[in-house]
Parts: sequence; C-alpha cells; structure tokens
Amino acid sequence: QPVRGAGLQAIPTYAVAVENGDVIVELPKNMEDFVAPTMARRDCEDPRVFVIVGGGAAGVAASDALRQEGYTGRILLLTEESHLPYDRPVLSKNFVKASDPGSLALREASYFEEHDIEVRLGARVASLDAATRVLSLASGEQISYDSALIATGAKPRALPIKGGDLPGVMGLRTPE
Repeated sequence: QPVRGAGLQAIPTYAVAVENGDVIVELPKNMEDFVAPTMARRDCEDPRVFVIVGGGAAGVAASDALRQEGYTGRILLLTEESHLPYDRPVLSKNFVKASDPGSLALREASYFEEHDIEVRLGARVASLDAATRVLSLASGEQISYDSALIATGAKPRALPIKGGDLPGVMGLRTPE
C-alpha cells in the first residue's frame, strides 16, 4: 500500500444531476487524477500581509487556500525548520526518505515562487502581539501584519508503554 502524505492536490469535479431518482454524472473520456486550481497572483497595490506561523501541511494548505480564494496580498509563511515544508508523518512511515529532505517536500521552491508565497526558513517566532498586529522573530526583526494564522502543529507524546524510555526510542520530528 502506498504511503501518501497530506492531500494538497485538487481533485477534479464533474457535473451531477438527479433524473427520475437516478444520479447521472458526466465523465470526460480522459479523466485526470488531479487538476490545477486557479490561483490569484500577488498584487503589489494590495498592501495586506497575511502571516502563517508554521511550515507544515496546515501552513502550506492555508497559503494555497488563500491564493485559490483570490487573496492578492502578501503571504509570508514562517518556519523555524531549515527545509521547505515537508511531510512530517513520512519520517516514521518511510524512514529512508529522511536522508533526502527534498524528497519529503510538500511543494517545490518553484511552486512557492510561482504563486508569490514567501517562505522564510529558520524564522523562529518569539512573540505575536494580536492587539498591535506585530510579530517578533527571535532575530529581533518585527513584522507588521493584517491577519495571522498559527499552524505550528503539536509536539509528539512520549510512548506511554514499558520500554518507551529506553535508549534509542525516540519521536521523529525532523529529517536530521
């Protein structure tokens, strides 16, 4: 059985009608597994900034959804990781892939460039002030934003069984 990560590809839809209690679906001769959704482009006249804190599947899906829904402001995806957003569950399901972090990537760098989604690697967020809409990075840089999404995920729980604390038993969080 293939190991699949986050479902980030859009699936095709087809015309459906109900006639005399029968469901009729119009299927094309050449059916696609996935389709490329329409994505808005960054408009330099749009001053809005949407910050996404967290470079996992949720952060990538949010950045995609913003562009698909017509958001033309700046999208800034911040991750403290040193790699492009990757499929973390694959670390435990296909350990061999961890030796090549690029093979785990949810999207290629060219995808983010093409859709004007700024990905900042190694960007550790120190604080976020919702009242003033200012985010501070550990580096001291401050970023003003209009909207923010915190999508940092969760920490894995320790294995709650006898032997879960033995040497060599660990949770996998990064390719390293």
